[in-house]
Amino acid sequence: MILISLNAQTLTQNIAGQITDRNTHLPLAGAVVQVVNTDKGAYADSEGYFRITGVPVGRQTVVVSYLGYKEVMIANLWLTSAKEEILNIEMEEAFLESKEIVISGIGTSASDKARAQNEIATVSARTFSMEETNRYAGSLSDPGRMASNYAGVVGNNDQLNAVVVRGNSPTGVLWRLEGIEISNPSHFSLFVNYGGFFNILNSNVLGNSDFMTGAFPAEYGNKTGAVFDMKLKNGNFEKREYTAQVGINGMELGAEGPLSKKNRQSYIAFYRIFNFEPVKKLGINLKIGGLPAYQDINFKLNLPTQKFGKFTVFGIGGLSKISILDSERDSADWNFQTGGRDVYYTSNKGIAGASHQLTLGEKSYSKVVVAAAGTFTNSDLEILEPGKEPRLAEKITGKEMNLTARYEFGHKLNARHFFKAGGFYTFTDYRFTQNDSLAQSYRSFIRKPHFIQAFFHWQYKISRKLTLNSGIYGQYYTLGNAFSPEPRVALQYELSPRHRFAAGYGLHSQTQAFLSYQSEFNQNLGFTKSHHFVMSYDFFPKGDWRIKSEVYYQALFDLPVSPQFFYYSSANLGESFDFGLPDTLVNQGKGYNYGLELTLEKFFSRGYYFLTTLSLYDSRFRGYDGVWRNTAFNTRYAFNILGGYEWKLGRSKQNAISFDTKFSVVGGRPEIPVNLAASQAINQEVREYDKAYTVRGKTFNRWDAKLSYRLNRPKTTHFLFAGCNNILDFKNELSKYYDPLTQKIQSNYMLGIFPYGGYKILF
Repeated sequence: MILISLNAQTLTQNIAGQITDRNTHLPLAGAVVQVVNTDKGAYADSEGYFRITGVPVGRQTVVVSYLGYKEVMIANLWLTSAKEEILNIEMEEAFLESKEIVISGIGTSASDKARAQNEIATVSARTFSMEETNRYAGSLSDPGRMASNYAGVVGNNDQLNAVVVRGNSPTGVLWRLEGIEISNPSHFSLFVNYGGFFNILNSNVLGNSDFMTGAFPAEYGNKTGAVFDMKLKNGNFEKREYTAQVGINGMELGAEGPLSKKNRQSYIAFYRIFNFEPVKKLGINLKIGGLPAYQDINFKLNLPTQKFGKFTVFGIGGLSKISILDSERDSADWNFQTGGRDVYYTSNKGIAGASHQLTLGEKSYSKVVVAAAGTFTNSDLEILEPGKEPRLAEKITGKEMNLTARYEFGHKLNARHFFKAGGFYTFTDYRFTQNDSLAQSYRSFIRKPHFIQAFFHWQYKISRKLTLNSGIYGQYYTLGNAFSPEPRVALQYELSPRHRFAAGYGLHSQTQAFLSYQSEFNQNLGFTKSHHFVMSYDFFPKGDWRIKSEVYYQALFDLPVSPQFFYYSSANLGESFDFGLPDTLVNQGKGYNYGLELTLEKFFSRGYYFLTTLSLYDSRFRGYDGVWRNTAFNTRYAFNILGGYEWKLGRSKQNAISFDTKFSVVGGRPEIPVNLAASQAINQEVREYDKAYTVRGKTFNRWDAKLSYRLNRPKTTHFLFAGCNNILDFKNELSKYYDPLTQKIQSNYMLGIFPYGGYKILF
């Protein structure tokens, strides 16, 4: 009888949050918040806060309206019985021409979902949520892996979450957290920030964030590839809530709640610890040289005040280690070219910062952010010889410390004109040491550069349909004494609510990877630069469907190339784990990327979603010898198809079973071939550098799937989930190498079948 009563009971939850102007961040007192198809709603108070109680658990849609502003629709919020839904809603002021009234949208949230959170991002930009990061099969709750589902992003390396966008090196991706530029926030990220195994950023702490793939606005700089603009969400300012999760790969604990209910101050913090030893004990061969272990923490304190603006304190940190040991390995399992070697690698990283945002009158705001970050890496290589103790052959250490300050000022002159300006200052202390007893070499260097960035952005709404975003960005770097002014401009035309055209141009530049400056000959290296040209068309045929096409051309110049190694270019950084760079580099290289991207997407509604993307592109570089070659990332095409369905259960339809799946096909990666005859002659690997990147590896294929069950009970919500990446165990090649034992060319392979699963409880 008790179980029957619980199943029939209608569970409810609360929705709360704050409504602000998207440009000025000022609260919108009196905004109306309504839960669709219910009698539940509320008005925002004088500080923009609202609270709706007694909303039935399950999928809900919220509509926010305010006189003179565009209506906001937030569809398919999944309310659980355990956690209140906290929303931070930003509204855009509607530009009204004479004798014109505000007309609501097309009756769907598809158009809003297709936009970036940052209104000034016009082309090649979209927002993503925590739910998407957790929902997509194969993403492993990692923003980097999740982004590989989008057009223009190539995910063809199971072992790294490196983000390759439109043929650019992963070193060209800007990671920004709470407004501050950070290094790649991944466990096991290498010395030049290629990527890592898993992201330190916990999706349970992430708020809605933006991802941009080209021609980004003036406030983003120092990268030529793409932008992740990550936001951490605020904790619940009304009650304490907890999360616990355990799975075959590790465990996770989280908490959030009020610090001061009167001032609506809150905290949120999550801790994870992962180890893949249990997977090994299940008899599953992941086809990696060692089993990674890591732990991380994410937190944010949200501290609004009544008179002195809003303060926040935030941070992330991770400890990572992996050992690739020939001494413990089966001779039949020969997947890595390490020979008789044991490798111990650790990577520890942390970022902590604080911000202060202050409204200035009714149309302006200012924001200050300061942060400190550190990355510490260590690699020990030991030689194994019969009858002898392991001998330390090579030791590499790296340390990077950053102190950053940012100031931003925004002013909305009226509904037509909005200005934003700001500046950044970063001081870096970078130290690197490599002691190689085999090669009898030792190198060590310290660099302490200063980096200054500034920007000005102007948004002009020419008419209700036509919007111009323009600006200027500049940066100065003391290493190389380099300075670069960069114009940015984008134009968007909404022919109708269903048809949107946009075009953008930007000049972008970036500093070099720190290891590039190790040699005294490279101290005068300038920036890598790139012209971005983008045109896009969005069509919203009906409901939550979207069709998008985008064409682009990217002309790169001033790439570092080597007079000694003609095949070398910084365009290929990140193709492998090798972090050795030539001692002499000059900014004489060129490159280009161009392509077509197609997206067909149905945002989640009526119990299902669907996304398919096709990227067709060409990516080339020119080395010191003037010869044009494929870049290491020129796979030519990438195709993804993914989707999921949700079955509601119980009399009240407040529980659900979900199935999500994804299939990917990516073209083969260009390689530097191994010369078998020359290698056999000296029984040591010899590469054919005159044929660099002229041959291709095999096509990458992968099928992923995930099944989950969500059960709501009074004050608790239970999740059971199980998934598997690479279900069919495709033998995807990572690289080829010459094996001295067999005197043949062998292959290193990516991850095999990768299962995961666990249980989560919210209370």
